[in-house]
Amino acid sequence: MQITKEQKRLLMVLSAVVLFAVIDFTINSDQYLGYYFNDSPASVNVNKVDRSKEIVTPKYVSILNYKKGWGKDPFFDVPVKKTKKRSATQKVEPILLLQAISYSGENSVVMINNMTVRAGEDIEGYRVLKIEPQKVTLIKDGIIKTITLGQF
Repeated sequence: MQITKEQKRLLMVLSAVVLFAVIDFTINSDQYLGYYFNDSPASVNVNKVDRSKEIVTPKYVSILNYKKGWGKDPFFDVPVKKTKKRSATQKVEPILLLQAISYSGENSVVMINNMTVRAGEDIEGYRVLKIEPQKVTLIKDGIIKTITLGQF
């Protein structure tokens, strides 16, 4: 069986990629394996959080930078709104970013501004009225607001 020039080139490229992967794994093996072996399920301590006393203050800066040096989260983009100059009497409306919906009837939860809330709970001064598979209905001062997934 004879190997053509193209097959030889492909074999060289493949061997270079495999060599790079092996070198990368040996250098960073503690990071790769640490993800799977540092926290066994038996050692994880789960505590129930009382959300009634929690102050809702989103910290976008901590979301954008990982602690282990991986850099910016490519899947989380903070919406930037251009604002006009406002007078001292104008109220600033909080930005509500609907990030996820876990719909399960009465047990549904949503993630807004990196906080998990259920129907009837408050976030940024709004009360969650209704959770649907693709949207959430909120109320504040008698004004009803609906946020759809993917909407800023």
